[in-house]
Amino acid sequence: MSKNRFTLIELLVVIAIIAVLSGMLLPTLGTTKSKARGIQCLNNMKQLGYGFTMYRQDNAEWFPDYGLYVSPYTILWINLLEPYGCGDRIGCRVVSSNRRSLLHCPELKDDFIIASNMQYSYGYSCVFARYYNPAKTTLYPKRGSVTKLFHPSEFFICGDTQNPCANPLDQGTEWYAMLLQRHSSQTAMVMGDAHAEMRGVEQIPTSSSGNTFWDPTKQ
Repeated sequence: MSKNRFTLIELLVVIAIIAVLSGMLLPTLGTTKSKARGIQCLNNMKQLGYGFTMYRQDNAEWFPDYGLYVSPYTILWINLLEPYGCGDRIGCRVVSSNRRSLLHCPELKDDFIIASNMQYSYGYSCVFARYYNPAKTTLYPKRGSVTKLFHPSEFFICGDTQNPCANPLDQGTEWYAMLLQRHSSQTAMVMGDAHAEMRGVEQIPTSSSGNTFWDPTKQ
């Protein structure tokens, strides 16, 4: 009795078809994974937005300071938001690949570590938030109240950086404090009304004044 078998030519044709389909599908899968990481980062931003909102509700509508100097330590905004579910005692440090902080962008690798084993994925607007040193009575810049924001949905609070602060280009060109386009040439961010969004570099002003993105007093 005869048996149906693949000839060598037929087998090679099948292998060629599989190779072509793989070449077509793999880039699509990579793009899909990147989009999924972008969505996860936006979710991180939304959670931070909720944290900022709850902090304001407990503090007469004031946003948290960028930093509070309590000798010999500086308490960052990251620590001030911990009671509102925006982190834990590990702060923004990566413990393992299976346990990432809310403050860690999913697009970054585990080896993205800087000083003191701390992981900084998101930065708070240093144009808006103040650094407070009671010993020197220094305030830089002015602390802001949500009631003074004329366009809260357009005002930047926090987004993708490699530093706990975020600056426009006219405040310094340090690469670590600039907003970064990690997600298909876009930056994940949370705005003054606590909504999260993605923006391309062309939608981010380079000046700290004269626009509603960096300046909360702009009408």
